[in-house]
Amino acid sequence: MEFVTGYRDQLIDFSELMFHWYRKYVLERGQGAGETEVWRRGKEAAVRRLPSGTSAWTLHVIRNSGMALSVQNPAQQILERFYNDEVLTLRDLCKYISFINLDDEEEDGEEEMGTQHDHFIHIDYLLLLTDQDGFAMGLDFTLTRGDALTAEQLAMKAYDLLCQGITVPMYGCEAHRPRQLTLGDEGIQRFLKAMILKLGIRSTRVVYECSAPRDFTFRSSPVKACHVCKKHSFETEVTAW
Repeated sequence: MEFVTGYRDQLIDFSELMFHWYRKYVLERGQGAGETEVWRRGKEAAVRRLPSGTSAWTLHVIRNSGMALSVQNPAQQILERFYNDEVLTLRDLCKYISFINLDDEEEDGEEEMGTQHDHFIHIDYLLLLTDQDGFAMGLDFTLTRGDALTAEQLAMKAYDLLCQGITVPMYGCEAHRPRQLTLGDEGIQRFLKAMILKLGIRSTRVVYECSAPRDFTFRSSPVKACHVCKKHSFETEVTAW
């Protein structure tokens, strides 16, 4: 999935926003099972204390089979992270990782490709939480090397993302519980239905026919001045393509 907009600055701002929000999310959630469980219980309590709104949110479950990444220097990794406290911007990631187009790799031959794939880290799913107006409230993705996540593991990643997106929304609006959540995966919705209901949120499901929803746009920051007339300002959109 690529993001398309006519204004480069807005795309860079949007990417930086996602990066910094996600970095904070990963560091707060922790890596160990016990640490994550303590974090999760605290988030559940925080969600229940929030006022309930009238909005309907969507958690998009977007499968990826064409993109992977490789670590340029494995010694710079911290567990599953690809950065440390010295990395401040999204563009700094190029010092640590390289993105791989798996469709291009297939042209190198199956035997060679199989050997190379052992060293790739696969981005199996993108989880994207948005409100009814298209504002991004949070995101997460799965990184695997070898076996994919189980259905339960994927569902719990979606649940953790929901809790974080509600209490610390990426868009920057006031934290509140949505009235309803639509999940883009039937298995995840079935697994999490009771847990989400305990948060005071109703859940429904929608299964997309393709890997990403069609006609889907994110709201982005306003353009301060048109590049043609240099005068009027207007709101921009970032389109998933």
